Amino acid sequence: MGILRLLPTVPLPFLSLCLPFVGAAIILCLRFYHKIIFMSTGRVMNINRNALKMSFLLIFILNLVLAFAIWLRSSSEGTVFYVFGSGGWKETLSGISGVRIHTLMQVDPLGAMSAVVMGFVALIAALRSLADKKHAFSPTKAAFYLLTLCGIQGIFYSNGLFSLFLFIAVAQIGASGLYRGVPADRSVFWCSVWYYISRAILLLMFLSGTMILYLHYKTDNIATLSAVIRSGPFELLAFALLVVPLFFLFIKPSSYVTDAGRRCFFGIRAQAAFFVVFRIVFFLFGPMKGLEKMPGFFIILGLLSLASAVIFSAKERDPVKFADCMEMYMKGFMLVSLGISINGTFSAESAARYGLGALEGMVSLWMIFLPVSAALSVICCLLKEKTDGVELWCRRGLWRKLPYTGTALFLTVCVMAGLPPFAGFAAKQFLLRSSNFISPFLMAALFMASILLLLTGLRYIGELMFGRAMEEGTACFDGDIAIALPLLLLFLIFTFATAAPGRFFEIAVSPSAESLINRGQHIVNTIRQDGALR
Repeated sequence: MGILRLLPTVPLPFLSLCLPFVGAAIILCLRFYHKIIFMSTGRVMNINRNALKMSFLLIFILNLVLAFAIWLRSSSEGTVFYVFGSGGWKETLSGISGVRIHTLMQVDPLGAMSAVVMGFVALIAALRSLADKKHAFSPTKAAFYLLTLCGIQGIFYSNGLFSLFLFIAVAQIGASGLYRGVPADRSVFWCSVWYYISRAILLLMFLSGTMILYLHYKTDNIATLSAVIRSGPFELLAFALLVVPLFFLFIKPSSYVTDAGRRCFFGIRAQAAFFVVFRIVFFLFGPMKGLEKMPGFFIILGLLSLASAVIFSAKERDPVKFADCMEMYMKGFMLVSLGISINGTFSAESAARYGLGALEGMVSLWMIFLPVSAALSVICCLLKEKTDGVELWCRRGLWRKLPYTGTALFLTVCVMAGLPPFAGFAAKQFLLRSSNFISPFLMAALFMASILLLLTGLRYIGELMFGRAMEEGTACFDGDIAIALPLLLLFLIFTFATAAPGRFFEIAVSPSAESLINRGQHIVNTIRQDGALR
């Protein structure tokens, strides 16, 4: 089978995976080749920086265009499956059930919308990284960015547990490279040994859960497993092995780095981990017997996250750590909404009363999380820059120098707190309303957490922007110009969701929530009709 025969059948999701992977492979191969030349001849060779930057930016732009095209189609046609056979790639919406079972890629409204949001924020992170004068943009760094992009994109388009494991591993390799790169100093490597070991253990846990299900049911396809999986000790063990590492990757704060581009990608990886939790909890296991206590566990875990955010943010002054606290607030609300959503889909009555609203609130918070995380990263990493040997945030009284940055930070806090009419208002209302069906105490706790989030953010902004300023330095500083474009692009998302909330829910949130509550049952019913499951 020739390559020319395959090209016309290549689906857009596969092409969107190939672009960053091929780009990363080319960069790493060139780096390896240049190292061999240096070792054999002593001649130093480097990749042309202008060509590298142009190619790097072009890949991110093309990735966003492809993701948007894929989402437009899925929003109108629903779930689309792609399989690879002797005749090339085939698209299956209906037809031979045996082909459907072995689908290699699945594009549903939730995954497609996730890829669009991720592609938009990834492009902003790339722009910020290219413009960052404090942190050098190197070929190796570009390769790890592209590897992370490929892995996370694959997570959104995977239909099997093995493929999810593969792409989670690729994303982790890319994120590890962004954290430490390829350390030449042994001391740097040994300082990161626990980081590498812990991440390897997490990957092995996910792989073990996948193997348990595969050995019992002879398939790793999520749609097929959701139809045949039973409740038992092995299945519950597999559930724990699949979900625990993902929650660790989601809840744990990102590595302490002051590079805005890298921090944005750590936020993207956290969002992708929570996406896999969605698929495992709703599509695969559903309301399985033995997991009745899981909604309560997620709610308690969310409340603990909110409490830790309150405690750690009380006296926090470092802007990067402050950003971690603000993200922990968001993660806590998302975990609580996940628990309420699961509880709300256990029966038709609960779904009608509050389940659907809880799902829409959960998806809304999840979609807002990534732009909020990116905005915090861009702003707080700017505040870590030094002038005359002193970091900006230490100088205080920054309103004259950074008025737009201060305004952007204020608006970001308002979005997180759910103040009207900002984008987070509708999501918080859904969450508070649905939490009242669980317990009025829970609703009161979430409301108080929102108030504390707002007060903490306003206190920090007040001290930073209007506190007693240090003596003026003599060093030149770019001010707001350095982050104006990334923040403008990020606030386009908030502006659209704020100006047209009904439209935002109609085209983005509601289809994604419906794809979760269906749990793939339309797929299962079609397979059963075809006689595949007997």
